[in-house]
Amino acid sequence: MNKLIFILSFLILPITSLSYEIVRDPITENYLSNILNDVSSENIKVNIINDQNSNAFVINRQIYVHTGLFNDLNTEDSLKSILFHELGHIKNNHYETKYESVLRAQNNSSINNIVALGLAVISGNPGLGITTSASLNQNLINQLSKNSINMEIEADNFMIQKIKEYNLSTVDLITFLNIKKLNEKQFNSSHPSSNDRIIQLEEFSKFDSLNSKEFDWVKSKYSKKSENIAYNNFFINLENGLSNIKDIDTNFHLLAKYETYKKGIPINNPLGIYEELIKYNDNSYLLLEYINLIIDNDVNDKFNFIEESKQNKSLRDELYFNYIYGKYYNKINNLNLANFYFCQFYQLIKLNDKVEYYCKNYNEKNISQIDLSYAIFK
Repeated sequence: MNKLIFILSFLILPITSLSYEIVRDPITENYLSNILNDVSSENIKVNIINDQNSNAFVINRQIYVHTGLFNDLNTEDSLKSILFHELGHIKNNHYETKYESVLRAQNNSSINNIVALGLAVISGNPGLGITTSASLNQNLINQLSKNSINMEIEADNFMIQKIKEYNLSTVDLITFLNIKKLNEKQFNSSHPSSNDRIIQLEEFSKFDSLNSKEFDWVKSKYSKKSENIAYNNFFINLENGLSNIKDIDTNFHLLAKYETYKKGIPINNPLGIYEELIKYNDNSYLLLEYINLIIDNDVNDKFNFIEESKQNKSLRDELYFNYIYGKYYNKINNLNLANFYFCQFYQLIKLNDKVEYYCKNYNEKNISQIDLSYAIFK
């Protein structure tokens, strides 16, 4: 296993200025989801947007967080408060209300399909593999995520309730909003003023809060300026193609090895690293990466695990599920099932020349009922 294995990251296509780039980061996604799962019975999915603006929004009961937030927020309490604000939008069904109004205005029934697919940007060549990134149409998302002042107030009220409940410090959040006041114009039409929000927040906790190491890890990754100098240096070195794990505290060695591997730097036993990670991180994209690694390394004794994992609904909901399973069945020379799954994948992303080829080259009579039940397109 010494050869370098690329994991769902062969090709990153250019993203236009009118789109948001989604970055799949199972570690950060899991960290943010765990914060929300502590306060909500609903399993909230969090997506990372590669954008230096400090923003977060809700689409289709999922939260999207810009990487710029990790640069501008200095405390975990501030991050939690913003996540709770977005959770307030979900709890009050604001997206559904806004979606209906946009749909009526657009008079375009295809808008649901566009948002559901995430406007994926992928490689047209299955031999090259697939990109970790996808993009969302910025204009469309701006329409769908722009809420009324009343909606924003309801979300703020939910956030404030949680700030009280969890005794969160608001010091850093107030500083953040004071900076936001410099760009107040862009918020005037749909947000309460930063001044009004600051007045509310000043009633609450003024103490300095402590950050978890998980927060410092994520902030170091996206800003290189957390309170943990060792984490900052690790990610700075990683960007330069170097990996120095010895200064990282032992509990984070596993994450450091994972980040090293994802950066394309060879490490020992990457399969073992994934197996340790998935013991406590149930992120479906991490699982998909692990399955892809099994396939690329021809780990035959793990193929039963791949078969069993098809029962995992969260895995099946991943955009690249059908691609990876097409790849798996191609590996074990079950071309009928391989073509079936590739057919599903290329229909999903509307790559018509691939659809024509793969969808004509399998026999439905030889596809099991369980596989047919997973099909998106019947």
